Amino acid sequence: MQQLSPAFSSRPRHLLAVVLIALAALAAYANSFGVPFVYDDITSIVQNRVIRDLPAFLQGEGLKYNPRRFVTYLSFAFNYGMGGLDVTGYHIFNLVLHIATGMALYVFTLVTLRTPRLRSSRLAGLGTPVALLSALLFVCHPVQVEAVTYVVQRTTALAAFFYLLSVLMYAMARLQERRGKALSLFAGALIAAVAAMLSKEIAATLPFAVLLYEVSFFNASRLTRLRLAAPLIALSLLVPLMLMAAGRPAGELLSAADRLTRETELIPRGQYLTTQFEVVATYLRLLILPYGQNIDHDYRLATGFFAPLVFLAFLLHAALLALAAWLYRTASGASGDPARRLIGFGIFWFYLALLVESSVIPIRDVINEHRLYLPSIGLALACSAGLILLLERRPRLLKAAGGLIVLLLCITTWRRNEVWRSELTLWYDSASKSSVSGRPYHNYAKALSEAGDHGKAIVAYQVAIRRGTASPDTYVNLAAEYETLGDQARAEEFYRAALASDPAHVTALTRLAILLLQRPQAAQEGFALLQKAAQAAPANPNVQFNLGAAYEAHGDLAAAAEHYLQAVALNPSYAKAHYTLGELYRKAGRPDLAAPHLRAAQELEPPQNQRKDAEPQRR
Repeated sequence: MQQLSPAFSSRPRHLLAVVLIALAALAAYANSFGVPFVYDDITSIVQNRVIRDLPAFLQGEGLKYNPRRFVTYLSFAFNYGMGGLDVTGYHIFNLVLHIATGMALYVFTLVTLRTPRLRSSRLAGLGTPVALLSALLFVCHPVQVEAVTYVVQRTTALAAFFYLLSVLMYAMARLQERRGKALSLFAGALIAAVAAMLSKEIAATLPFAVLLYEVSFFNASRLTRLRLAAPLIALSLLVPLMLMAAGRPAGELLSAADRLTRETELIPRGQYLTTQFEVVATYLRLLILPYGQNIDHDYRLATGFFAPLVFLAFLLHAALLALAAWLYRTASGASGDPARRLIGFGIFWFYLALLVESSVIPIRDVINEHRLYLPSIGLALACSAGLILLLERRPRLLKAAGGLIVLLLCITTWRRNEVWRSELTLWYDSASKSSVSGRPYHNYAKALSEAGDHGKAIVAYQVAIRRGTASPDTYVNLAAEYETLGDQARAEEFYRAALASDPAHVTALTRLAILLLQRPQAAQEGFALLQKAAQAAPANPNVQFNLGAAYEAHGDLAAAAEHYLQAVALNPSYAKAHYTLGELYRKAGRPDLAAPHLRAAQELEPPQNQRKDAEPQRR
C-alpha cells in the first residue's frame, strides 16, 4: 500500500484550491441567504415542534419522529436552537455543507489518482487540476440549487456529504501502510456511513459504491475485497435486520419490505421504472445543458417500454454504460491509459447513486432536481478527467475553457437563486413552464393570495382545476378567495365542490359551515357540518373552536365553553380561542376564570388579531 505524503494537505496549491472552491460557491450563492422557507420547509421546519426542543430531541423524540432521517432533523434542531426560525442561519449551514462536499470531492479526486491502478496514468501528475475542476463543476452547477437553497433538501446534501466522506476514508485507509491509522480510517468510514444512512435513504447504495471503488482502483482478490467491504454491506441490511429482530412472521416481513420500498401506491413499479428511463435522460440533459429548471417539473408517466422517448432514453443509458465498460477494458490494455478507468468510474457512480430514487421504488414525484446532487459527483469527476485528457497539451486553452465553464455555471446558479427569492417568483417560474400539471398553478395561486392579489389568485386556481389535477385543497382555497372578495355564492359553490371530491375534508366542512351559519335559513345545515367535521377530526383545535362559536351564537354558553376549552387543550398557543373563552367567562360574570385566558391571549398575540371566526385556510 502507498503511504500518503505528509505534505499532502499543506502544499500552498492545495490551500489555494480550497479557497477557490469556497469563493466560487459563495459567489454563486451570495443571493440565497434571504430566500424564505418554501413548500415542504413549512411542515418540516416552520411547523415542526420536534426540532424546537434540542434536549428532548436527543432524549428520543428525534429518533421517534423520523428514525431514517435522524441526522438531518438533528441539524434542523441545532439551527433552531441557534437562531429560531431566522432563515439566514439555515442557508449558511446548507452552503457550508455544500462547500464541504466540494472540498471532500477535491480530496477524493487527489486520493483516487494515487491508487494502484491510476498512479501510472496520464492524470497522475495532473491531480490538482483534475481535482479542482471536478470540485468547481460540482459546487457551481445550477442543478444543485434545489439541494442547497431549498432548506429541507439538506436531507440530500447531508447524505451525499457523508456518503462521499465514507468512500474517501475507505480509500485513504486502503492507501495506509500503518495498521493503526488504517483501522482508524476504516472506523471513520463506518461512522460516516451510519451518518449518511440516518440522513436519507439514498445512502443505501453506499456499500456498492465502496465495492465499485475497490474493484476500479485496487488490485486484490475477491475474498479480500468482500472482507474489507463486509462491514459496510452489513449496514445496508440494517432495516430488514431490525424488522426480523421484531419477531415478525415471514408474510408480515415481506409486506413491511414492500411498504418500505414504495412512497406511493398510485404508480406501479414497472411503470415507474420505464418512466425513469426518460427522467434520467432529462437529468443528463440538465447536467450538460442546465436550462428549463423547475421546482415542479411537468412529467407524464410512461405508457410503456417501447414508447419512442422511453426506448430512445433506454438506448442512451445502455450506450453510456457500455462506454464505461469499454473504458475499463481498454484502460487495462498494453496501449490503454489507466486514466480512462476514472471516466468510466464516474459514469458508473452516476447510475449507482440514482438507483434508490430512479428504479423500482415508486415515488409520487417522478422527477426532482435535488436527486442529482449525489449522482452529479460522478459526472463532475468524469467530465473533469475527460476535458483535461483532451486538452492536457494545450494548457492555456484548458485554463480558458475550464474558467469559462465555471464562470457560466456560477452566473447561471446566481440567476437560478434569483428565482427562489420568494414563493411568488418561484411558483410563477414553475407555472410558466408547466403545460400539464395543475400543482404549480395551485402553489402560484397561494403565493398570489398571500401577496394580496386575490383576482390573479382566482385565475391561477381556475387553471389548476381546468387541468384536471386539482386536489380538494384547490377548491377550498378558491372558495376562500371568493369569500375574501365577498362573493359568498361562488365561495359556497367551491366549498361544496371540495366536499364532492372529499366528503370528509375538514377545512371545507368548517369553512362552509361558518358561511352557512351566517344565514339563519341555512344555520341548521352549518351546525351539522361542524359536527361532522368534529367527528372526522376530533383533535383539530380549529374545528373545536368554530363549534364553540356556533354554540355561543345559539346561546348555549356551557357547550361553547366546553369546546373552547377543548381547543386550547389541543393547542395551548391558540390565542383566539383563549381570548374568546376569556370574553365568554367575563360576560358570564366569572372574572376569575376569564383572567388566565385573557392573559394568555395577550401574551400570545396582539388583541387586534384575536377574531372569533377562523381565517380561511390555504393549503
